Formats: sequence, structure tokens, C-alpha cells
Amino acid sequence: MELNAVDAPTDDSAKLDFEYAYSFELQFHQKNPDVLLQFEVQCPGTNKWLYLTELNAGKLDAKYLDPCHISLEEILLHKHSTTRILKGWIVPRNDFRITKLKALFDFEDLEIITGIERPDVAEELQESQAARYSGFSLELPGKSSDDYLRIYCEIDDEFLFLCWEGRLIDLPKKYYEHPIGIHNLADAKHYHIRRVFEGCMHDLASPYKKKVFGWILDLDDPNKVNGVRVRFRDQIIEGKCHLPRKNVARQHPDVAHSKNSGFEIEIKRLAGDPYIAFDYKSSDGKWLEFGFGFLSKFKKYHYLEQKVSHKFSGVKYRIDRAQIGRSYGYEYMILGWCFRLDDKPIAAIRLTTPGGTYDAVINKKRPDVDKEHGDKYLTAKRAGFEVPTTELSPNESLVFEYQLHGGDWTLFAEESMETVPFTRYLPYKYQWHDYSMWMRRYEKMISLPLKIVNRMNRHFHEKPLISILMPTFNSNVRYLKKAVDSVLNQKYENWELCIADDASTDPATLAYLRELSKKDSRIRITYRTENGHISLATQTAFDTAEGSWITFLDHDDEIHADALLRIVIAINRDSEIQFIYSDEDKIKPNGSYEDPFFKTDWDPFLLEGQNYVCHIMALTRSLCRKVGGIRKGYEGSQDWDLAFRATELLEDSQICHLPYVLYHWREIEGSTALSVDQKDYINEASEKVLKDHINRTHLNGEVVSSPYYHYNILRGFSGQEVKLSIIIPTRNGVDLLAACIQSIRQFTHYRNFEILIVDNQSDDPKTLQFLHDQSGKNFRVLNYNKPFNYSAMNNFAAKKASGEVLVFLNNDVAIQSPHWLHDLAVYAVDKKVGAVGALLYYPEGCIQHAGIVCGIGGVAGHAFRYYPMGAAGQRNRINQTHRVSAVTGACLAIQRSKFMEVGMFDQENLKINFNDVDLCLKCIQRGLSNLMAARAILYHHESATRGSEPQKEIFVKESNYFKEKWNTLLKRDPYYNPNLTLKFEDYSYRFPPSIENEDLEILIKNSR
Repeated sequence: MELNAVDAPTDDSAKLDFEYAYSFELQFHQKNPDVLLQFEVQCPGTNKWLYLTELNAGKLDAKYLDPCHISLEEILLHKHSTTRILKGWIVPRNDFRITKLKALFDFEDLEIITGIERPDVAEELQESQAARYSGFSLELPGKSSDDYLRIYCEIDDEFLFLCWEGRLIDLPKKYYEHPIGIHNLADAKHYHIRRVFEGCMHDLASPYKKKVFGWILDLDDPNKVNGVRVRFRDQIIEGKCHLPRKNVARQHPDVAHSKNSGFEIEIKRLAGDPYIAFDYKSSDGKWLEFGFGFLSKFKKYHYLEQKVSHKFSGVKYRIDRAQIGRSYGYEYMILGWCFRLDDKPIAAIRLTTPGGTYDAVINKKRPDVDKEHGDKYLTAKRAGFEVPTTELSPNESLVFEYQLHGGDWTLFAEESMETVPFTRYLPYKYQWHDYSMWMRRYEKMISLPLKIVNRMNRHFHEKPLISILMPTFNSNVRYLKKAVDSVLNQKYENWELCIADDASTDPATLAYLRELSKKDSRIRITYRTENGHISLATQTAFDTAEGSWITFLDHDDEIHADALLRIVIAINRDSEIQFIYSDEDKIKPNGSYEDPFFKTDWDPFLLEGQNYVCHIMALTRSLCRKVGGIRKGYEGSQDWDLAFRATELLEDSQICHLPYVLYHWREIEGSTALSVDQKDYINEASEKVLKDHINRTHLNGEVVSSPYYHYNILRGFSGQEVKLSIIIPTRNGVDLLAACIQSIRQFTHYRNFEILIVDNQSDDPKTLQFLHDQSGKNFRVLNYNKPFNYSAMNNFAAKKASGEVLVFLNNDVAIQSPHWLHDLAVYAVDKKVGAVGALLYYPEGCIQHAGIVCGIGGVAGHAFRYYPMGAAGQRNRINQTHRVSAVTGACLAIQRSKFMEVGMFDQENLKINFNDVDLCLKCIQRGLSNLMAARAILYHHESATRGSEPQKEIFVKESNYFKEKWNTLLKRDPYYNPNLTLKFEDYSYRFPPSIENEDLEILIKNSR
């Protein structure tokens, strides 16, 4: 009896590669259980059969048909990253022993972490001794949710079985807030190992230098831990172990050597965020893995290689750093730690400067201090303090004092701002204005007086009938009445409310609708005979509509009294408009407003990640009919589907954004105003919407999930890959330059590029030697022997570049994402795109650049500066490619032909400052869009080689020129909402609010 395998690999050896694993079924009738079954495989192209294994039929029938219980429970999706963790458990049947688990994911082998404690499984399967530690997990690569996964288990070191296979899209998904990294999976690798990764300290003096610290115990034999090391890329770095940890001894008093369980690993010249693995050395000399993950998942601390101070007797302290960021209503903060040598608790700390006295926030947790001093001092664990201050000058003196309970103030430190390290920071809570208070002020400004409204209603050139479509089904009458009342209260009177009831069975809903039809002749109600869900119900309402414009209102939401009026004002202002959307917020159960969405002007790239136009959305009836109305099969995302189909046919000038909160989305149980996971079918419909959009527009792209229930379309080239020229100006600074070049070569997947170094009179021997050593294929050094002129240097290199796309790059950046260059290039060659920028982080891990907003600080500022790594920003904007007015020249890609067409960098008027923003605004002037590519991620030291303080005279001159040239755009950035602040870069509310009424005043004058 033979089995013929199809497409098996050609192999003359007796060893089968795991990658080529086949499953087969063989039916046979054999009553004798002692018959020996021998399995062989034949390699294609040969007559050779290779022996696999043999066993008797009775043994196979009794034990091997179903060797294990397995359950894949859920996929954990992190809200702030693309991390995906699959959780499950597996228990062998009978007397089997599972010796290995392995996964095959999209033809890639993945190691599975086993031995996770599962008390719930042990309680359910009490007869199995293996159930208690049956849990497993594996981290999945960030690919499509439609990927195929196979899990194999090895039984008794002998047989390999396929125990589960299927697509990930079929598994339940759960989003989580906090990092499930190696420091939170303390029992993951082996259940007898206890280890905690406490954090990663970043050296402020050397951004590429980091220290990972924690502790590790082997509960079976503590003597096994004889060394620790870290592995990443092609490097192996050993660290220190057996460090004193009395705090661990207090937690594990029964475990020998727990008091010496600490470890520390110093990693030098580390660029990017590599995937790292940790090993410990056992007593037999073998290295065993005990943790893995990305370094960015560690809790972050900062340090300097400096001695702990005890200048004043009785205390130990250190002033860590001064930081800029908004916290407690202040912009600046001094951080440090202090404890007394007699372990008496400190009651208060204050800072005195020439400008005033500031109280500190004390008792902050400091695991790093506890690690170093916790064996002797119990108060070291909470020795941290933070002092919020106003801005401090560089030479300002700092005097720190502490106070015991009921005692006097005691001096413990004298410092100067010159000696305190400086860093940047944004606290977790950045919206420091209360929205309810903001909204009360806003309401008075947006609401138009009835006298003016009546005059406008009489004299509008166009007074279109607006049809409001509302589907209902067993609606809560209380909220339905509020929704209808918000329509009845509209200041614009030429409307009709088209309600389509989707076969409601609730008597209260039906009774209210019958009463409502008699209330106002402008209300038209259609009763469907069978339930068809929201798409068909909305389409039914559309079929009854007679207005030239239509808009949508959910049966439990409300619209602002000026909503329709503002739409009509826009129509009268520009008769070419066919699609309108506004800002929105949410109504809490208590009736107050919260969570406003202050939107950007039209951005088709952002729409590919989320339905940001959503509410209120209005379009012409003819356009809606032309694209096929509301389609069945897209329930939950039917409005997103309609927005795509409608806007795909329009020019940008035909789409209008109204920067007013005109729609109030109610937060009730089951509503997507609370969370998208309130309606599970939405995720499937959303992916379908995006795939349809890709097919209609002939994009070469793939839909992937993004944090916060949003998406990204990973684009590919429509034709051949293009060549890129990476242009890097430099003068000396070999350490930064070398790290930059190394990170490009190590981490970049896209290989069709050349590197052009523009050397501006370097005289450092090490730098000159480095440039000489690097010269060769795809690397050229261009000598620029003139005074520093950033614009002229880059223009000079651009003329000599051979690539179709130019990538201007600072020498003080380091690559973090391997697809950065591909993403920059694929957007840069889009005929509608000008400049493309990247997401840049400071070395300490907070955002330096996520696009540039015109008008902040009077000129321009960086969006989301100081937000922490992994933050979402406004509606996940940071994690999605979107339009911006400008991007920084620290990483800027543009097609060479477009660069020449717009006139290159302005080397006459903007030699040093604002030349990158000027270039981007010239692109907008030519009808091109500038983008921030969210997956292009780099670290940036920001002017590390030239210094951060520009020459004042040059800066003032160039700033004045820039403001005069671009005065109009600086007043109103189209990709930044006018209701957001121009004082800060954190997307907080503008206070007091700003309302655009210039065009409205013109309309009022014309209507007189």
C-alpha cells in the first residue's frame, strides 16, 4: 500500500526538513492489532524511498489518533503597537509526554513559549498532571490577520503531530493597554524560572548606551544561574549576575541565593529597537533562553555615569535631569532622588531658585535606586521626587532642601542648571483643559443669532432641501426623541427627516413613530416588513428622499442646532462642493459632552486608515445615487464604504471640511461610540471596505490592522522599484555619522539606493579616514568647500544624484524600522505627493517629529512632540500615514523631478532655517500633498553636530522672511484644526476657542 505525496521536496538524505511537513489520511481494514505499519516517503525525481517510522496498528489505533487536547483562546492585540500574542493551552492524552511545540506561520518557523501556569485548566482537567503548566504563547510577526497558522506537537521525542491549523482571522481578538512584554511574562519560558525585567536605563550622555537590569532565580536549583547574556542581530553580550538583591530575598525567603539574584547587562552602540533574547548559563555550562522581546517594551529610566552625592552628611541623593513637558500645569520639571542614611522617611522636599521656591512631588517609585541601595535602605524604593517649575535659565542656581515630619528644612544639595542633564518628556495626560468648560464657551461663539439666521434663510442664493436619513429598530424612545428633537430645532428650515423603521417589534418604538408622523409634515416614515439591518434600512430611507442633499443621523445621536445651516453656508460659498463633513464629539450617559474629534481638512490617506469623516457627513443626492447608494454586506462600516466610493470620484476642491462640532455621538451600551468591539461584525466589514477600495483604485496594497481598531494599507510599487539617493550633509562628528551609516546598511530591507555624503570641510582625521574607508559601490563623498549652507549643500548633492527619489537625511539619525526606505519611496513616486517625512523619536524614546504644523509659536512646530513611544495621538493619527503641511528635513523624501520643479531648497534666503518647511509649502502651491509615513521610524538627535541654538541674527532674518512669504498658510494650516492650540505641540484645545467666521461675515453682508 503506497501513498504518493504531491510537491514534496527533492532530498536524497534521510533527514526531513520541518518546513516541508505533510498531513495525510490512510484508510485500511485490519483486524489484527499486531500488524506492523512501516511509513516511508519517496522523493520526487528519484526512485529512492526514505524510512520514516514504524509502529503496530493496535498502538496507533489506541493512542495516536487524537494525542492531545488543545485550545487556542485569543489573540492579544496591543493598542499602541503591532504586537500580536497568541494564547492557548495544550494537554496530552493518556500517558503521552509533549516534548516540543512548534508553529509554522506563513512558512516561517516560530518558537512557542511553554510551561505557563494555568490553574483554570488544571481545575477543568483534574485527571491530568500536565494541565497546571499547560499554557503556551507565541508572538506573531506583524502580518495580515488572514495568515495561516499550523501548530505541531512532538510526542515522547519521537512523533510529530499536527494538532491545530487554521486562519488567524477566525480566532477571537482582545485589545490590551499595558505592554505584555518580557517583563510581564515572569513565568513564560520555564515554570521553574522566576525572573523579572525591571527596566532599561538610557545613558543621557551616550544615547546608544543602555543598561538592562532585573533579577532571576531557578526554583529547582538556584546554583544553575551562573551567567546572563543578551543576543540581538549578530551580537552576544554577557552581563553581570549574582548582584545583591535583598528586596528579592524578602519576596523569596525560602529560595537560597535569592539575595544575590540581580543581573545587569550593558549594551553599547545600540541603534534602533532590535528584537532581543536573554539567556542564563546553567550549571552544566549550557545557555538557556529565559526571555525575549523588543527593548522598547521595557520601562525606561535615565542615568548618567556619575557618582551618587552625599556632600551633606546623613543623605544620599542625585539630581537626575531637567525636562521639558507639560505636567501639573507646568512646562519644566527637575527630577531626582534622595533618602536619609538612617532610613527616616522624608516628609517634604523643596527647590529654591533666584526666581522662587517650588514644592516637590515626593515618594515616587525608583526601582533603579532600590536595586542599588535597597539591600541597606528600605526608603530607597520610593526615594524619587519631581519638582514642577517655570522655565529656568542655563546658569541658574538650584538649592534643594528636605524636611522630616515636624522638623526644620535641611539643605541637602546645591547644583547649577549648567550641570543638570536636560531631556524631553510629555506626561500621560496632556489634555489639560476640561472639554465641558471649553464647550460652554464654544457654544456661545458658534450659535448664530436668530436675527442673522432669518435674514440668511431669506437671502441664500441656494436653499437646497436636505434629506436626513434615519434608520430605526426597536429604538430607545428616550434617545430617539432627543434625536428627532435635534432635527426639529434646526435653524435652517428646508429639510425633511426620512425614517425607515427596520421591522421593529417594540410597541413603544412603533407608538412613538406613529405619533411622530402626525407632528410635522417634513417627517416621512417608511415601515419595512422584514429586518434587513442598517444598510438596507438606510437605503430604504434614501429611496424615499427628495432632497438634493442628504445626510445621516443615527437613531440615538443628536446634531447641533446650526448643523444644517453651516452645511448650507458652505454650499453657498462654493457651488462646486459635493461632499461635506464636520467635527464631532460624544454625549456621556449623564448628558455632558466629551472626547471631541477636531478633524483635519480632506485627507484621502488618513481615510485609508480610519473613517475619520464619519459624522456629520453630507453629500449630493445625485452623487450618492451615482455610486450605488448604501450597500448591503458592509453593515457597521456602510458609511465608510459610501465615503470611499463618493470621494474617489471627486477632486479635492469638491470636498469640504467644516471645523465645527455639529454632531454629538451618544455613548450607550452596544454603541461604537464606546468601542468598536461593541459590534464585532464591524472589523470584518472594515477590511472588506478597504479591499474594495484597493481594487477600485488599482492600488498595489495589503490591508493590515493598526492599533485602536484602525487599519493601514501597506503599499507596493505599481511598477518597478526605483533607485533612491540618500543625501547626508556632515562635518566631522564621525561617531554619529558612523552609527547612521551602519543603521542604514544593517536595518534597511530596500536595497536599491546610493549614499551621497556631502562633506562640509571636515578636518577631523577619524572622520576623514572613515569617509575614505567607506568609499566604494553605492557610496560617494562630495566635497563642499564653502561656508555652511544647509540648502546649498543639499541642492549641490541633488544635482549629482542618480536616483529617481532623493532622501535628505541628517547625520544624527538612526534607523529603527526596516521598511522605512520602501515606505518613503512608494509614497514619493505617487504623482499627487510632494515631500514624504518620517516619524522621528528622540534617543530617550519620546516623539521629536510626526509632521510639522504651520502657525504653532507664530511660525511652525512639530506635531505630537514629546509624546511617549507607542502613543496614538489624536485618534491614532501618529500610527497612520496622513497629510501634513510640512515635514522636517532631517528625513525628507521627494521625487527628483518634483524637487527641481518647485525650485529646490531656497539657498539664498533660507540658508539654515525653515528651508524644509518652505520646500514643502512650495509643493502644496503646486497642488502636491506632503505626507508623514507612519511606518518610517527613526531616532533623531536633533542638531547634535551643529548645536541646537542657531545664530540669532540669521535666525531672526530667516524667520521674518519665512513669515512674510507664507503669512496666509501660517494663519490656517489645512491639516490642523483651528480649534487646537497654536501655543503648544500636543494637540490640546485652543482656549478660548476659535471660530472661522470671516466667510460667514461676507455672506451676511451680501444677504442684506
